[in-house]
Amino acid sequence: MNYEMLSRYRAALMGLAMLFVMFFHVPMAKGELMYGLVRLGNIGVDMFLFLSGIGLWFSWTKSVSRIEDSYRGCEGTGVRGYENGNEAPNVNPAPSHLRTSAPTDGNLAPSRPRTSAPSRICSFYRKRLLRIYPAWIIIACLYYIPDFFGTDLFGQFDYATGADWHSTKSPNVLHLIGNILVNWSFWRIDDGAFWFIPSIMAMYVFAPFYMELIRRHPVYRWMPVVAMVWAVMVQYMPPIHEGVGHIEIFWSRIPIFLIGINCGELVKQKKPIEPSAVWLLLITFGLSLWMCIEFENHWRGHFPLFLERMVYIPLSISCMLLVCKFFSRYEVRGARYENGFSGCEVRGARYENSDKGQASELEGNLVPRTPHLVPRKILTFIGGISLEIYLVHAQFVLRYLTPMKLGYCLTVVLLIAISLPLAWLLKRLTNLIMDN
Repeated sequence: MNYEMLSRYRAALMGLAMLFVMFFHVPMAKGELMYGLVRLGNIGVDMFLFLSGIGLWFSWTKSVSRIEDSYRGCEGTGVRGYENGNEAPNVNPAPSHLRTSAPTDGNLAPSRPRTSAPSRICSFYRKRLLRIYPAWIIIACLYYIPDFFGTDLFGQFDYATGADWHSTKSPNVLHLIGNILVNWSFWRIDDGAFWFIPSIMAMYVFAPFYMELIRRHPVYRWMPVVAMVWAVMVQYMPPIHEGVGHIEIFWSRIPIFLIGINCGELVKQKKPIEPSAVWLLLITFGLSLWMCIEFENHWRGHFPLFLERMVYIPLSISCMLLVCKFFSRYEVRGARYENGFSGCEVRGARYENSDKGQASELEGNLVPRTPHLVPRKILTFIGGISLEIYLVHAQFVLRYLTPMKLGYCLTVVLLIAISLPLAWLLKRLTNLIMDN
């Protein structure tokens, strides 16, 4: 068991997170047996942000590695070449990672890096925007343009009660353009229809600077703690609360995003997790789950929302690691046997270089190999279109299903059955646009 599992099963975890969000959005009356558990589907957002942070770290460090590689084989100006590793006399030696064993003649200036820091940042932003913007622009136009003209196609929707009322989010053309481009009404009036999109875009803006900061100065990996303190200040400091308190849902999600970036290096280096840590994960998951269910069932409305979202952090991380542990138990283990035994695995032992005769002696311990769980394949598919599902499922599907009062389970089934094909079509459309 190691942190690399978070990368290996990333798509499946994204799919699971998306299902949690859909379960959360479907209304359920308070007092129902599963009410507290269903409301915890909100942790799907934290799972998304944590996994996004890990992915960003991979992308950023990969671009940094390319720049460092471009310096290899060159030397600083004023330093003559080194032959067979011997240093030239009376000169400052070049850094060890810039030295080359190849003989050189004269003074060599360092080769020009293939990618500068500003262009790296631009490339980073470009990749993020190309993933989000095509689908976002289509959905934003379909949502905010009818809203601007006062049609009742879409309006503010209350997931808890199923109430629906029309409220123009774009009082003029400038606000309409702002809503289509960056969901301006979220920042202005806390329009929560698509709040995750402007939030994640804002996090993408400062992510490169934070990643470069912790790469150069690892002590700043404590910044998530500072973000938690800021969330408290947003709630309880009157000047700050009056200014930016209406987007508390954004501030209270920054810590989990930064923690995801911090964990990116653990995942990249495949740091092991000792087996006994499973008990710690189970204790953390159990306590945080219990606490959040109590929040939802008994204390809702009597505490600031950021407080529960702080408990979401250990709940979501421990949940993902336990799910990874579950998936890993179904991975192929043992040695693969050729000559007819490649479709089996050995339980309890690892046998290498076994010939056909040795394998036959182990036949009693051989079981059919199952490379992938079917549920994991489904979750991976959902994870691949999770952004598109988020954009279509609530404002374009659920708001029409809820007034039918079909009951929670049937509504969930129909929501998934309708949203997945629509999301897949949206994904195909955006891919077609980008390809052309």
